[in-house]
Amino acid sequence: MNFNFMSSSTTPRQEIESLFNKIFSPIKKELDPNLVGQLCLKLNSDLDGAQLALDLLTPKIQSSQEWEALIALYTLEACVKNCGERFHDLIGRFRFLNEIIKLVSPKYYGNKTSDKVKQRCIEILYSWSVHLNRPKITEAYEMLKKQGIVTKDPTHVEKLEIKIPPRVTNPIFEDDEKSRKLQKLLKSKNPQDLEEANRIIKNMVRQDELKTEKISNRINELEHINNNIKLLNEMLLNYNSQRVNESEKETIKFLYDELEKLRPNLINLASETDDNDEALADIIKTNEQCEKIIGQYKLIFLKSTTHVPSDDKLVNIKEKDEDLLLTDSFKVNSDSIDSKGKYDPLKELEDLFSNSNSVSITSNNKDLLMSDNKSLNNNFENLFSSINLNSNIAALTTPVQNMPYIMPKNQVQTSSVVKTPQLKALDDLNQLGKNLMEKTLNDPNTPLTAALGANVSKLTSENEIFNFLNGFSMELEKIKPNNQIGPYELYNKNSVKIVLFFAANSPNENINVCVLSVTSLNCDSTLRNFNFQAAVPKSMKLKLQPASRSDLPVYNPILPPTAITQIMLIANPNKEQVKLKFKVSYSFDTKDHNEPDDVKTLPNLY
Repeated sequence: MNFNFMSSSTTPRQEIESLFNKIFSPIKKELDPNLVGQLCLKLNSDLDGAQLALDLLTPKIQSSQEWEALIALYTLEACVKNCGERFHDLIGRFRFLNEIIKLVSPKYYGNKTSDKVKQRCIEILYSWSVHLNRPKITEAYEMLKKQGIVTKDPTHVEKLEIKIPPRVTNPIFEDDEKSRKLQKLLKSKNPQDLEEANRIIKNMVRQDELKTEKISNRINELEHINNNIKLLNEMLLNYNSQRVNESEKETIKFLYDELEKLRPNLINLASETDDNDEALADIIKTNEQCEKIIGQYKLIFLKSTTHVPSDDKLVNIKEKDEDLLLTDSFKVNSDSIDSKGKYDPLKELEDLFSNSNSVSITSNNKDLLMSDNKSLNNNFENLFSSINLNSNIAALTTPVQNMPYIMPKNQVQTSSVVKTPQLKALDDLNQLGKNLMEKTLNDPNTPLTAALGANVSKLTSENEIFNFLNGFSMELEKIKPNNQIGPYELYNKNSVKIVLFFAANSPNENINVCVLSVTSLNCDSTLRNFNFQAAVPKSMKLKLQPASRSDLPVYNPILPPTAITQIMLIANPNKEQVKLKFKVSYSFDTKDHNEPDDVKTLPNLY
């Protein structure tokens, strides 16, 4: 079976066409706003992008399939909002307006067009006539009213907020030092200086080409892996051992083998990506999805679990002081990564991360996907220092049946694993525990077996809550303030104030809903690049939804202050008091502020 994907070297036109193919995928038949956003960015970076987009959109808008026409109209609206004057000029011509009018006019396709599509066309034309200064659009809309096609103006049309696209910059001239040197060399009349300037420009252009090629290859590789993940996920969701045929089994096996081969590529991509590159978040997300789907495959076909959390020790090692609580009992999961995916500040948050449920963040990107052997060795030493092999079997708290190898959850397994002496000894220790426990575990009436059963039941309940949180998001408009618990001041420094509001309503009794409100009282400078990161103890799980914005304007005491809002969801199945560890970073003009970690105990919500 062959799967065709985009080639590694593509032109801007091919990339735009490829995005269109994904947006109008006949398999999904549903809107993907992320792909539409990528399309708008791509159109803004290409001089001919607007014309190409309209050429591709026109036949889609006039499609006989309602889902395709509606997606095309949504995409058109997104382009109008985000792609600037060039796009407005093109849609403001009769050449394009006539194509939309044909959909509502009985003389053309009006009798064949669905009511939803016709209504959307009328709403779009009305919105453009009100918010865009294009006389031909107004003329076209008035003509429809005169012909009786439009009897009254739509009343529920959203205001068209036009976003000015960012200026396309050339990275060659972003380096101030090189730019000044070039200007000096180009002004010189010395032929050698001009040759030097020419050489520098060629080198910079080549560097930019290599960077672009690298980004393109990364995008294609992630797309390839994500496509395989989606296909395998769909097939596993619909899998039925009673009705599946051999062809489907072969396809599932092929996709699984393909993902196993591609997993090392994610490690390479992470190691080649800068820490502050937004693409790092995509790589981590893809790796998590890849690991999850491979685990599902093994669960169905191999009847085994994919991994065992590294902190599942054979004995119960008690923490000795509160510092351990703040360093070892906290975890940050992928949901709490900020919407821009910036990872550089997370270097200082290494101690927040637990191998059991999250990706370890270190200064080396490979460590994002590979377990740290040093950490495992430390766990091993802790085990040996704490275990008395002659002690009572009741000291054991974790079953070791079916546990041939203890491995961090997010470690990527390769075909050959070189075991260190510590790992070999740990395997021997596992076997010893297994032998000691076999007799006891065979008796369901023993206290140990009963205790283990209770723990598993509790873990399943927690997992259900955590899994629910992963796929859940909440709209700000639907949140009701909690009148019994007032606002909680989380941070107040450098004219920046963060207040935490608690919600009275929640999707689940085990989930706390909070809203961060960030304001700036700085009368001289604009607040930029605001970033909030947080962690909770391991018995809980935290999810940060994307912030409403990252910048705040200069404070004007006459006007009401502008605020950044961000929804924070905390799964707390044990209903414990929440200890929140957080980190804040932002900048005023050229001065950056990276605040040290802080821990706050939130008000009791139960």
